[in-house]
Amino acid sequence: MHQHMPNSNPDAAENATSYRTRMNDLNNNPAIAAYYFQKRWQIFFDEVIKPKFKIKDHWWRYEWQHCGSSHIHGFLWMENAPSVDALNRDNADSVAAFIHFWDQHVSTWHPEKDCPPAAIHPSAQLFNTLQDTKKELAEMLNCL
Repeated sequence: MHQHMPNSNPDAAENATSYRTRMNDLNNNPAIAAYYFQKRWQIFFDEVIKPKFKIKDHWWRYEWQHCGSSHIHGFLWMENAPSVDALNRDNADSVAAFIHFWDQHVSTWHPEKDCPPAAIHPSAQLFNTLQDTKKELAEMLNCL
């Protein structure tokens, strides 16, 4: 996306554009950023999400954080997904069928449950200050 921004320098090394320049480009060119995000999401949804999860209907909306980062909130209706209304939590077979369906789609992993929470809220940290370690993941999970 950044190669399509006005301040892009095609002759510079691939990652030579500064973080500040990239953020300014995002904030000063919201139409380019929004279009790019929307196109990438639509292709990902059509080519990966929809066939993999057998989506029969969907709803979503786009949102932007104050720093310009786009994201999506939405709902997906899957073919053959068990109805929550039909779930009988007092019936072991009903619970087992519900878990069996969702267990193939949902997983989680926590590297260190006893790690103290992050001292600085993860969203307040600049991405270039993070090391992407298991410890940082545990601190973030325990903070949130």
